[in-house]
Amino acid sequence: MLASFLGHYHSFHDNLTPPAAELHHWWDVMDESGTMDLVDLHTFENYLAVDRLAHVGEDLHRIGMEALQIRVAELVQTDPLKLRLPEHVAQLARSLQLVLEEYRVPQQLTQRIYDQFARHFVRNLDSLYRHLNDILEQAGIRPDLEGEILANGSLLRKADERPDRTRRRQQDAGLGGSSANGGGGAESRPQQLYSSVINALNFKREVEQQPQPAGAVLDTQKLINALAQLQQIGKSPQAAAGETAVADFLLGQTPGLKGDAALSAENRNQLEMIDSLFETIRSQLDVSSELQPVLSDLQLPLARLALTEPQFFLQPDHPARTLVDKLAALGSSANFPNRMLESRVAEIVAAIVRDYDGDSAVFAAALEHVERLSRQQSQAHARNIERVVKTQEGKEKLRGARDAVENVVRECLPPGQIPRILQELIDHGWRDLMVLTHVKQGVESDDWEEQRRTLQLLTTWLLEQQRGEVSEDQSVERSLEAEPFIDLMEQQISGALPGNVSIQAVFDELRGVLAGDIAVDMLQRDSEADEDTDGEAPPTREERLAKTRRLRRWVQRVDTLGKGMWLNYRDKAGVKHRIQLAWISDDRERFLFVNDRGQKVAEFN
Repeated sequence: MLASFLGHYHSFHDNLTPPAAELHHWWDVMDESGTMDLVDLHTFENYLAVDRLAHVGEDLHRIGMEALQIRVAELVQTDPLKLRLPEHVAQLARSLQLVLEEYRVPQQLTQRIYDQFARHFVRNLDSLYRHLNDILEQAGIRPDLEGEILANGSLLRKADERPDRTRRRQQDAGLGGSSANGGGGAESRPQQLYSSVINALNFKREVEQQPQPAGAVLDTQKLINALAQLQQIGKSPQAAAGETAVADFLLGQTPGLKGDAALSAENRNQLEMIDSLFETIRSQLDVSSELQPVLSDLQLPLARLALTEPQFFLQPDHPARTLVDKLAALGSSANFPNRMLESRVAEIVAAIVRDYDGDSAVFAAALEHVERLSRQQSQAHARNIERVVKTQEGKEKLRGARDAVENVVRECLPPGQIPRILQELIDHGWRDLMVLTHVKQGVESDDWEEQRRTLQLLTTWLLEQQRGEVSEDQSVERSLEAEPFIDLMEQQISGALPGNVSIQAVFDELRGVLAGDIAVDMLQRDSEADEDTDGEAPPTREERLAKTRRLRRWVQRVDTLGKGMWLNYRDKAGVKHRIQLAWISDDRERFLFVNDRGQKVAEFN
């Protein structure tokens, strides 16, 4: 079966870019269930099991898998969305499914096999992805890609416009598809949007019946020169007159243009679109108050650019447009106060205002500096998240260790009355010793098993001695065993907890008790412990949900969340915040969120 599994796995390497019908990314595996014809119930259950494995893999290794997908695609020079990565959990799960079908494994066993596969194989794939990504990164393929994904979310999901599904939806709606040369395609959409905005501006002026100056229409070059003069003396509409439009500000601040000078409809439209851009930055984007005045200084250079290069608005990859987008992202209020970042952005903007004289290369040079700042921000964000997650994982590991120790204590100690000396031993160091062993070595270690047996044996001895069930021969035998037994316990405590001196008095009394010199005192266990022992087990999540139907769809929505996803919410004051899901507990009962700086801001169940 193992050879068959490896055979299927290796077969995926023979064709890394199969036809679209055979290409299954993890979102395809999870999204295509609605297209299945009527199938055998067991087969359907197997597909659901593979689906669950894909979910588990994405939750655990999303960043490593996506980074590997992108790097391998770059290595073989193909689109990462067209690459079928053999090491992806979806393909590994598919290999297992094919093996189980090939060997006709009974259905009652397959689900258990899938569960074991998830627990012992899928959960341990992190080292594989890290090793493969390290090899490719050392070869110079997309350095620091993981930090970029962690800071900005999935790059593949953003890049995947799903044209095949778009066409399918259009056909289902009766819209059909456009030909390669026909109108209405992707190439014409920016032009259509631009024309719509221009028509709207013209219509707005007609409706408002704005009076037009009777003077001659200003030449575009003269208008550009006037803007250049204002730019060089450091004036801007926001700094001088609040929210005055660029055109009105220009006519009011330039002596040679005062009076009956008029702007052409084309030039006014360009300037009004620049006004609209900065109004959007001020009112709709989450740009910090510290940086808004700095960004406003770009209004005049961008106005000159719009007049010099009217097609600027039609070019999504124009360096000036990209620059504004990245500056707005850097200016997020979550990044401030930050004097160093504010100073660097102010220097970049000042250089544009000083140097721009009609050459877009100035914006391109500024963009390089801004992208460097963005990378530094992304790296800092990734490092902060890594620290937060490691801290949380440490807490989770400690919580799990404490729970495991309490379970052992409940198993060893009977309900009702227990030996007082035994409770003092647990409270003064044995519990801490077992927690430390669980964290460092786990429940499969010899030390953990030895400490569990020691507690169990000591409980049996003390209870039998208290009840008078120990014969004279047994008493002599145990008194001989007690001293080396307690010495071994002392060595374990002193080795793991060298600063613990309070437990010495407990060991001294324990020697006397086991030697028969001191009576075994009893005490009542806590009521909470009794309830945990005698009461019913706490209800599972499924049992809780069965009693509250209205929560089911919300829990299903939470189940679709994956690490790295960004969420928006408004607080009680109506202020909008962005948070990123950075960690999910193994039982998917607790979720930790960070802000744009990678700082922990919330932990929800």
